[in-house]
Amino acid sequence: MYLPFEVVCEKMGNRLEGDISTQYYLRKSDMMLILNYSEGKYLLNGQENNLEMTMNNGHVYVPVSFLEDVLKYDVKNDGNDIIIGTEKTQNSIRKLLSKCFLEK
Repeated sequence: MYLPFEVVCEKMGNRLEGDISTQYYLRKSDMMLILNYSEGKYLLNGQENNLEMTMNNGHVYVPVSFLEDVLKYDVKNDGNDIIIGTEKTQNSIRKLLSKCFLEK
């Protein structure tokens, strides 16, 4: 399952810089992430890794496992909804993501 990278990050309160035509930059307290869609790679704290991504309606979609394992977001799937984050962030994200996930 894939979710829109930009939408999830912003709803989780993380600020992205850049755009899909170049690269996205995400800074969190303990990490620096550079996501390069055109090369199918990301750089995490200086370490390069491959990442299978897809594009839909102008948004980059990343695997749920990437959000969990790399960005350390708490992601749950209760069968009907995808729930990300703390109780405070779950309601706004739940409504949004129920309409925009991709199966691949």
